[in-house]
Amino acid sequence: MADVIVNTSPLQYLHQVGQLDLFPKLFGRIFVPEAVVAELAAGRRLGVSLPTPEALEWIDLRSPASPVGGLLSWDLRSGESAVLSLALEHPGSWVVLDDKLARQAALHLNLPLLGTAGMLLRAKRAGYRPPAGLPGLFRLVLNSGAVHPKLEGLSPAEQPDFTLALRNWVLARPVGT
Repeated sequence: MADVIVNTSPLQYLHQVGQLDLFPKLFGRIFVPEAVVAELAAGRRLGVSLPTPEALEWIDLRSPASPVGGLLSWDLRSGESAVLSLALEHPGSWVVLDDKLARQAALHLNLPLLGTAGMLLRAKRAGYRPPAGLPGLFRLVLNSGAVHPKLEGLSPAEQPDFTLALRNWVLARPVGT
């Protein structure tokens, strides 16, 4: 199983629909940069329902040894910059993020990339069923503009049916995991 480096929004979305445990089911090591932990803590202080990564035994908290200077020109937030910098230090790891600009930077850096929607597709392929709250999450992720078949690690043959397949799976009657 691949290792992943996760940004704030996938942690938030999957936490809010009770599916945060998909990470250890689908991936090897799960790295979360300290900058992402700080972003989540700031949101919790504002009353947003967000996970506490430092309390999850399957999360490995890491900070990049040094930020990649070239990322400054992308105007990314600290969490996204840390995710991409850490990914460059861990070749072969996938980045999991939803922000459109950060995803473009990941592609520019030739980093393997998934978003929340791509994780949901991996979960489907692994036999997990959608939870009751997933239709709302699906709409949120699709409406964010960050979802694109090419950005979800799909082969060219899989891309035409991406949105339809994901919509059908997510909107199916939930039966638990």
